[in-house]
Amino acid sequence: MADRLLTALPDPLDAFAAMGNKLGAQPFEFDEEVSRSERETGFRNAALANFIKSFGEIDNDIEAVLALYCHHCAIVANCEHSISALMRRACWRDTMHSPVPGCSPPRAR
Repeated sequence: MADRLLTALPDPLDAFAAMGNKLGAQPFEFDEEVSRSERETGFRNAALANFIKSFGEIDNDIEAVLALYCHHCAIVANCEHSISALMRRACWRDTMHSPVPGCSPPRAR
């Protein structure tokens, strides 16, 4: 997902943060310390990303992909925001640009 966002968007981190507005009540925030820790200890992630890139399945620079991925791992949200985002996701097949109705709210329950 990080690779595709890097390809499709001029500022994928801001776009991903703004997606929190669509899915919940506020933008996603990121814990920089958690993101840094993920990057410093993510040797297996780096190995897998390089392995996948060797098959031509990653288009962007590995360091950029891993940096974005580690930010995704460091989303800060309280329980209310998380549940709001998940419930909205259950009821809508959301894209970055336009929601398309998915299942009805009663069906999502």
